[in-house]
Amino acid sequence: MTESRHIVVPDVSLFDAGVHNVESSNHFAREAYTLPISAADAGTPQSRARHRRTRQSEARRLRAWLTTPRETRLAFRYLATLGAAMLAFAPTLLMTVDASMEGSPTAYLLLVPVWSLLIAFGLDSGSGRQINDSEFDRILVVVVGGGLALVAMLVIPRVPAVAAFWRADAIPMLIWAFASSIVIFGIRRVVSDYRVWLFVLVCFPPNFLLAGQVLGGTTTVIGALTVALAAIATYLSLRSVGWRFAVGAALASAGAGVAMVFWFADRPALAYTVPAGVVTVAAMVVRLRCGHATPSTVALPKHSIATHAVTWVAALGILGLAPHPPTLLAPNAVTATADWVAELRGDGLTVADPQIFDWGPRVMGSGGDVRRYRITLPLRTGVSDGGLTTAYLDVYTTAERGRFANYRRGIWY
Repeated sequence: MTESRHIVVPDVSLFDAGVHNVESSNHFAREAYTLPISAADAGTPQSRARHRRTRQSEARRLRAWLTTPRETRLAFRYLATLGAAMLAFAPTLLMTVDASMEGSPTAYLLLVPVWSLLIAFGLDSGSGRQINDSEFDRILVVVVGGGLALVAMLVIPRVPAVAAFWRADAIPMLIWAFASSIVIFGIRRVVSDYRVWLFVLVCFPPNFLLAGQVLGGTTTVIGALTVALAAIATYLSLRSVGWRFAVGAALASAGAGVAMVFWFADRPALAYTVPAGVVTVAAMVVRLRCGHATPSTVALPKHSIATHAVTWVAALGILGLAPHPPTLLAPNAVTATADWVAELRGDGLTVADPQIFDWGPRVMGSGGDVRRYRITLPLRTGVSDGGLTTAYLDVYTTAERGRFANYRRGIWY
């Protein structure tokens, strides 16, 4: 093993006779000669020290490359926020997809991240001085995000009766998006983008489901409400272009979407997804063709590559270590014969005529109902009259299996 060294020597041609002045002597033509150095010479203490300094210098450069804060494009910031959230809570998203394919009214939740991005890109460009409050942002994340996560862990397992109605499995994902937005964008930008968070709160499942129940709960009502959310996102995303243009685009897209809802009225899974998806794609195309400037990153905090890497590592940790939420749909469909009441009566049970709730179709959808049966058990010999002899059985009927994704663990009083 040999090492090559470059030794620089002067060109002696400049020292010819007759060249004796100082100015000429200072101009040396240099030529490099490569001389082989033996392995024994390369193992000297001086050589080892030089190699050690080289390795230390490379390590410092790598550390600086990883930890130096730098400007980050908005698209990458959004990817680090929503993309990591979707990775960390992939089981929740997959369950939402499964429920949507069965006709769940909350299928619109799959489009909420896209709507949020459209609104965020549609906000007016901000300008101002450079801020540097990253440490404050991280402290706020620990306090707010940690507190919200603790509340979620303590409250969600204790409310199984309404967890499906609230879609409590999606709350940790919302907490992640809020906390990571503070780190990636800064608290000032998060507060200034309040319209995004207000829109997300409007999309909260209880608000949507209760509004659907008030309006009748039919397939067309739920589909029209989903299209309305897409139209609102369209308006907010195009508001910076001009409010008249934004209103016109939102109304036109909403009209086309509602027409498609009526077309798919007999197929709930399509009525809840296709029209709103078409409106969303149209909003994205119009947004891109308008060519309006995206919000500036000048006032946003700089972040290092290590910060973004930690975000994705944490997302992988949540995906692998966090317990998965319970399934939205029952693993096995519960079936019963058409004459199950007669069979119970044949077994000696007294089954009274059912009490049919008028709110049943608003909850279970078109053709669905909710009814309660009073079942009385016969007293056995030797059993006191004070024993429990009466039970109530609530039966939910629906043509849309996805409705059970939001109501199957409910308790009605």
